[in-house]
Amino acid sequence: MVKLEDFAWLLARSLTRAPTSNGEDTNREDSPLSSSPVSVWSGYNSLVHETVPVERIGSPPLLAAPADEWSSLLTIFMQTQQITAHIVGPGRKTVISLDMGLYQPANKLQMTRNDLNHLILRPGELHILMAQLRTLGSFIENSGVDLS
Repeated sequence: MVKLEDFAWLLARSLTRAPTSNGEDTNREDSPLSSSPVSVWSGYNSLVHETVPVERIGSPPLLAAPADEWSSLLTIFMQTQQITAHIVGPGRKTVISLDMGLYQPANKLQMTRNDLNHLILRPGELHILMAQLRTLGSFIENSGVDLS
């Protein structure tokens, strides 16, 4: 779907095209002869649209309740889905990283409710690293490598 502003740029850029005598298009973005009164696409977008930061870092809203209660987890899940729907559109999956103390009850809550299928729950990086180190330790423990 073409936005009205984009169509206006396309029309203005097309109407101001002036080929040179040798047939070269002077309105190409990489042309050294470009002198169109209508700016190139990137310049046009920077003038028309508001500047969006590359990334946004923030913290979730605080809840005045223990994090491991079912109602708190459900509130957090619904808020994160609203944020995801606002940012990337409805119907998208939401990935939530939790430490093991919250991952286990959150996983149980997700399994009991059908309306939480849009969530992808995963343990946090610390717990993934701890599981990897424990696996390496179990592998090395009786292999003779630790006797050297």
